Amino acid sequence: MRVAVAGGAGDLGSAVVRTFAALGVPTTALVHPRTDAWRLDGVPGADVARVDLLDTSSVTAALAPYADLLVVDAAGRAGHPDTTGGPSRVALWRDTVLTTVSLLDALDPDRVRGVVHLGSSLGYAPSDRPLVETGPFAPITARGVAKRAAAAALWHWAGETAVPCSELIVFRSYGPHEPPGRLVPTLVAAARSGDVVPLVDAETRRDMVYVDDVAEAVVRVAGTSAYGLPINVGSGVASTVPEIVAAFEAASGTRLRTAPGARAARPYDVPQWSADTTRCRHLLGWVPSTSLAEGMERVWAAVA
Repeated sequence: MRVAVAGGAGDLGSAVVRTFAALGVPTTALVHPRTDAWRLDGVPGADVARVDLLDTSSVTAALAPYADLLVVDAAGRAGHPDTTGGPSRVALWRDTVLTTVSLLDALDPDRVRGVVHLGSSLGYAPSDRPLVETGPFAPITARGVAKRAAAAALWHWAGETAVPCSELIVFRSYGPHEPPGRLVPTLVAAARSGDVVPLVDAETRRDMVYVDDVAEAVVRVAGTSAYGLPINVGSGVASTVPEIVAAFEAASGTRLRTAPGARAARPYDVPQWSADTTRCRHLLGWVPSTSLAEGMERVWAAVA
């Protein structure tokens, strides 16, 4: 088996590359020619193929030498169109939906053993209960809509080709290689600078799952027959923002200056957001091995 990771230079994609490479599985990261692949520096056993996922013929050529191929779709544009510095809606759909469509179109079904698509919990409708894979899927953000559209493209292609496919619905992944602007990198920056951190309402909750645990879930899919279904990948715990901040402070040994409520709530800043992990436990035998406290310790050790 060879693993090909689309979006292999990103936060999630690079974690998948590192995890498979560490297991001795031949791994190829599909990386845009203009993308800085710094997250893959020093990863032994991983190849980097410079291709534009929207150039179907280039992707086909890059993967042509390989059979028994597991394809992991971790590509997508980070950010929200309605936030400062976020992508436009056109860029979001181009880099989140069309990349998935183009990637699937480039694959030879006879040479692919399976496709694992990394989706997003933002595709769900908010609920006061843990979110379950039966839905409802009623996203309230542009990013959530784009991620559901990409997942719809996956399931349509799976039906046409009969290639085993799986969608891992990832909750709030975090780790030392996140892009700036997200909560954990903001806490890291504040610990160094002493700047005040504006926070959303204290009752806002997020399901935090460490990035390497997400990568382990991908490995579990590859080693089982758990295809054909969406599967939640989260901690199952709805952590409040103050709890997340406190875990970081304990790990870093710092006391942050925070301003609770100073940041306006965004549509996804809700008082309950967590995964029902029943399906993942039963089908993959997976539970996250990294607690929030341990994850923050790993982040700080990596960046300190």
